[in-house]
Amino acid sequence: MRRIDAPRALFSHHPHVHLHRVLERSAAGVNKAKRLGPQSPEGKRLARKTERKILPWFRARARKLPLTTVSALYRQRLSGMQEADVPVDDFFVLFTEWLEDGIEQFEVLMNSSIQEGLAAGFEGDLQAWIDEFKLKVPPFDASAMLPESVIKQAKAYAGELVTGVTDDTAKQLSTVIAEALETQRSVPELAKMLRDRFEEIGTNKSKVIARTEMGQAVSDGAYHANKAVGATEKESIQTTDLDDICAINEADGRIPIDQPHSSGDMHPLYHPRCMCTEVYFGATEEGLANLLGLGG
Repeated sequence: MRRIDAPRALFSHHPHVHLHRVLERSAAGVNKAKRLGPQSPEGKRLARKTERKILPWFRARARKLPLTTVSALYRQRLSGMQEADVPVDDFFVLFTEWLEDGIEQFEVLMNSSIQEGLAAGFEGDLQAWIDEFKLKVPPFDASAMLPESVIKQAKAYAGELVTGVTDDTAKQLSTVIAEALETQRSVPELAKMLRDRFEEIGTNKSKVIARTEMGQAVSDGAYHANKAVGATEKESIQTTDLDDICAINEADGRIPIDQPHSSGDMHPLYHPRCMCTEVYFGATEEGLANLLGLGG
């Protein structure tokens, strides 16, 4: 049974062996990030695809803003307004209910996107081990190999993500209403303000969600792929971003695969726009062959 371990320094006898190892680890991390990370061609493709899925949902909601109800509340508040500090609880409730009318559709598209990212990360790291062990394998469906528990976790996370998006969006729209009340805008002006703001919210959120969540999903898929083929250790590698939390996790060095990093995370991404990658060690040819149904 062959086991792939950490790469050895090219010059292990060299007095500056530590430097060589650091450079090797960094090179490995950068190469892996190019192949699988959020800035890799595949990561960018998935992010763009997810963004294209999310934007139409926001645009469809923008065309259905409940302006009749908003107008009634607006006029009611405006007629009795004595000062600029106007509570917007009614509007927050209204928009939360309105957004939740379409939450099921949003949850479905986010769940499918996250699962696609998981499968991409899972398949990417499996293919890396296949190349490392020089195995010849028939085409395989990575999504069918994902553990059921991981898929359930992804569905639950998609639901939490959607709820957070709708709540935050409702609050932002309620702020627009408050601003309109304070400046005594007309209802047509309010309608334009709401649509413009909602379009802006939708565009921004689509980009952030697509880049962050797809990067996280790809990284999560890679983690589960390495566990499935018997990897026992991992190491976090900074690539292009130099965030403090990334440096803390890299300083952990090689740790057991089931141990969280110092930040409490099991693997990247550690923050929005995180560019770190995780390098895994100890996978076995036997574990890979069994997973792919090549045992015996």
